[in-house]
Amino acid sequence: MAPATASQASDYTASNVPDWAIGPFTRQPQPNPAPVLSPQAGGFDSSYVLNPGVIYRNGQFDMLYRGEGPSGVQVGLATSTDGLNFTRSPDNPVITGNVLPYDSGGVYDPRLYELNGTYYAFVEGYDWSNSPPQTIMETTSTDLVHWTTQVPIVNTNYDPAVVTNGNDTPVLLNTQYGPRYVMYYGDSDPAKGRFIAYSTDMLHWTNNTPFNMDFPANYDPWEIGVAVTGYQTIQNGPVNSNIDLFVAGTLMANGRWYYGISQVEFSSANLTQQLGQLTEASLSPAEPYEINGRTANTMFMNSILFANGQWYMYYGAADTVIALATAPLRSSAQTPFTGTGFETGQRYPDWADVVDTGGGQSGGISNVNPYPGYGLTGPQASMRQEIAHTGTTALMYSGDAAGAASDYAYMKVFDTSAHPPTIAANTTLSYWIYPQNSTNSTCVALDMIFSDGTALRNLGATDQNGNLLHPAHQCGHLTPNTWNYVTSNIGAVAAGKTVERIDVGYDQPGGSGTYRGYIDDISLTGTTTGEAPYGGTAAVVPGTVQAANYDTGGQGVAYSVASANGTGNSYRSDGVDLETTSDTQDTSPAGGAYDLGWTGTGQWFNYTVNVATAGTHTVSLRLASPSGVTDGLHIASSSGTNLSGNINVPATGGWQDWTTVTATVTLPAGQQTLTIDQDNGGWNIHQLTFT
Repeated sequence: MAPATASQASDYTASNVPDWAIGPFTRQPQPNPAPVLSPQAGGFDSSYVLNPGVIYRNGQFDMLYRGEGPSGVQVGLATSTDGLNFTRSPDNPVITGNVLPYDSGGVYDPRLYELNGTYYAFVEGYDWSNSPPQTIMETTSTDLVHWTTQVPIVNTNYDPAVVTNGNDTPVLLNTQYGPRYVMYYGDSDPAKGRFIAYSTDMLHWTNNTPFNMDFPANYDPWEIGVAVTGYQTIQNGPVNSNIDLFVAGTLMANGRWYYGISQVEFSSANLTQQLGQLTEASLSPAEPYEINGRTANTMFMNSILFANGQWYMYYGAADTVIALATAPLRSSAQTPFTGTGFETGQRYPDWADVVDTGGGQSGGISNVNPYPGYGLTGPQASMRQEIAHTGTTALMYSGDAAGAASDYAYMKVFDTSAHPPTIAANTTLSYWIYPQNSTNSTCVALDMIFSDGTALRNLGATDQNGNLLHPAHQCGHLTPNTWNYVTSNIGAVAAGKTVERIDVGYDQPGGSGTYRGYIDDISLTGTTTGEAPYGGTAAVVPGTVQAANYDTGGQGVAYSVASANGTGNSYRSDGVDLETTSDTQDTSPAGGAYDLGWTGTGQWFNYTVNVATAGTHTVSLRLASPSGVTDGLHIASSSGTNLSGNINVPATGGWQDWTTVTATVTLPAGQQTLTIDQDNGGWNIHQLTFT
């Protein structure tokens, strides 16, 4: 299967897809994409084939698919050895509507999984006399042809997605109910809702828990497709232990398509917590077979698998045929942020219409309502193809200020924490802004939130005209209904700080009425993107170094982990392997409320320290381990020299039962990088105190 040409590439490209997301996707076969399965004259599926569930076992692709014809909506089986050319089973259809009244209107959209030799199929039974008409039905098989009688497991809902690995094998997750198989299901329809269900045996599902997708109102309608965990996106990169939830729907179409495919990241430690979302489609209708058919401009998927070194995504196109798109592992991580014009291949926002409530000086919202007349639920900050300074796309902002003493809304746009740029003395931020219609629309500026919790708007940076780079101080200094250029030497006030995210803020005390406009062609020049101390300042030795305060710079630069785990993202958005600690020793400093866990052989974390006096220092390490570990870790210099010798971790009885272990290190004076090398896993660390 050949790579795509530029005109055939997916909506995201290798240069701008976030590290957590799978892609970019290339339609197959190349160079002339075409459906892999089409309706068969005279068959049960003579009218339409769509929305398959596919697994890969023993060199064969096994596909259950929805087929429609004179006898209604049923499920067929097809197999392939190359993933492109499928042969239908002579036993088709293999799943029919035989459990009344649940599937009196047919069985739709199979999801297919395999676990320990048993195949599990989840289908949607339709009973058109009921509202909503859908029921999630489950059936099992040992040969993919003969299936048990379907059992209703969720009434008046549909679109189940069991969390699997890349091999379509359901995985047990650690949940508040104990180890469980997990199923997300539902859509944007309030009558059905969105839920998470849990099972110990893949057959009985309980504890159905609602969750929020945090999508803008204008994304409706949308549906859940696939959930995968323990996956890779980058060659030799870490395994992501969070959950990549694929969705399909109108999403960010803004009239460009009816149904496209996108992705949302959820925490595996808190299954209802959304960590990230794509703000452009992973794949949107472009080929004739996606544009023309029963439902024009439509794509829907309920299957993704990893085989032969790449991801295979089978999807229904125009509700008429089945097609394939593939995605190999990317050769490198997402490039650090240096600017964007919001065009194809350039950086896209990491959030759409999301208020920044991330703590510190993140801004938040006060007395700002949705722009009226469009059914919105809050202020906006997301891409539009309406007015652009260059190209076709810009960031649109909008809201409606209530006229209170404090009127402001700070919206998250870019997450830069995975590869954070560090501000240097000559760093310049510039952008173009088009306020629409009123002076109130000029009370807007880009803002930055730094790793130490401070915000650019509060540091006194000024633009080229001497106006403070603060939304309230830009007010009245921009001209409505034209493009205004804004540039600022932010290095003069923020040198040494590390950028965690970039926001767009509206702020006007006493401001009243609507505001709306566009921002385009953002440029951030003169930054450094290497390793830096967390918070911008090296930890002082003698003193205490919190394990949570490892350096910024991301995977392979500031740390190296086999998989990204942890629940400490509320402390630092680039946090990996962090969790709230039960240790009572020295928890008040920044980072002191967290420990670092999920240790494993070969992993490491860097800490930049500033040593006051050269000499031998005693290091007291706060450690916990249920069973104890011989040669658990050592402290190394930047050149790799083992400074501490191998440190044994005693058995403390539990992951949160803490003890102090001492070692000695000889350090030169001055700023330097120390590395905690994890020689063997099975322990947690809270802090290191140097005396």
